[in-house]
Amino acid sequence: MTSIFISSLNCLSCGEASSFERYDRIDVSKTPQFRTALIDWELFKYTCNHCGHQVIIDYPTIYVDEENKVIIQYLPSNCSDLGSVSSIKELAAELDISKYKRRIVTNLEDFVEKVQIFSEGMDDKAIEFMKYLKSPNEDEDIMFSYEHMVFTKVGPVAYQFMFINQKEAVASLNFSSELYLDALVEVTEASEGECFIDKDWAEKFARQR
Repeated sequence: MTSIFISSLNCLSCGEASSFERYDRIDVSKTPQFRTALIDWELFKYTCNHCGHQVIIDYPTIYVDEENKVIIQYLPSNCSDLGSVSSIKELAAELDISKYKRRIVTNLEDFVEKVQIFSEGMDDKAIEFMKYLKSPNEDEDIMFSYEHMVFTKVGPVAYQFMFINQKEAVASLNFSSELYLDALVEVTEASEGECFIDKDWAEKFARQR
């Protein structure tokens, strides 16, 4: 079930204390409304009750989706206290984790992206492989600067990759379901034992094919 821990934080703007709800485990089969709240980053937003100042609070958590059979462990790279964080292996006491896709991410944007991908019933290996294929290889292939690409859903049925530069979307690229299905066929040979599915994984997979 979803586990919530309430703490008190001092506002960086006015210094006053306000309560903050931290979700140590998010089980969307029991609390499906948290899926949208996570995708919208609402579960990580701290709003001061006194001055209204809002910031993102990064904290580790674990996401469980029984319907889509996925477990995502979020371990922020800037978090120094991970000793008390539940792990994927600990869930084996109540779930048959061998039936689940298991992922570990260390960046909040990547965490939200994974949730979006699996919520749509899609495969993150295919998405990362598509990013690798669609990313410009030469400077003359693109007319803007960007740091990375992010999968997102647009409207009820459309999907695209957003090009992100300094935390801002600078361009987007729509893709068809046919293109996704082609990529899905390509990655069927990839092992399901890998927990880190990211840009580095996609590049390594493409070179080994």
